[in-house]
Amino acid sequence: DAYQLINAYQVKAAGFIELKMWDQAIQCLDKSDEYMAQYGDVSLLSSELFYRADALRGVGQNDQALETVDDAIELAVLANQLDIEWYAVKLKSDILDNMKEYEEEVKNLRYFNTLTDTIKNKEDVEKLQLQEFQRETFALEQQYKQQQAIMQQRHRFLVLLFTFLI
Repeated sequence: DAYQLINAYQVKAAGFIELKMWDQAIQCLDKSDEYMAQYGDVSLLSSELFYRADALRGVGQNDQALETVDDAIELAVLANQLDIEWYAVKLKSDILDNMKEYEEEVKNLRYFNTLTDTIKNKEDVEKLQLQEFQRETFALEQQYKQQQAIMQQRHRFLVLLFTFLI
């Protein structure tokens, strides 16, 4: 289906980007884009725009890469994709550095640091929630064991009482 094709093309493009094979990455993203209209998923589109911006940066099209990464960030925020937003903001800093837009890069790095803190805080909250869940689970297990022990004692008492009465 379209989702799997889009995802496959994006994974392939990411591989080409990693190998600095920018043109092949762009070709994969063009194929991904053909199916994107059918699927219309904002999260997939933000990923596609992130990869495209990275590939455009690779071929030296920094102005177009900057516009594209801004679109990726906007959609990532809209789709609540903190991870894509984080990667895209980092990429934007690299693009701004290439363009020698240092003042803008500093502003962007502040945003990047805020996102990094947000992600860390989110992970900390998730760890605390997991610890609380584990504590509650342990307490329930202890309560269950106590109830089982009480039931066994009652059962033994009834068996002894019944034996004594007979």
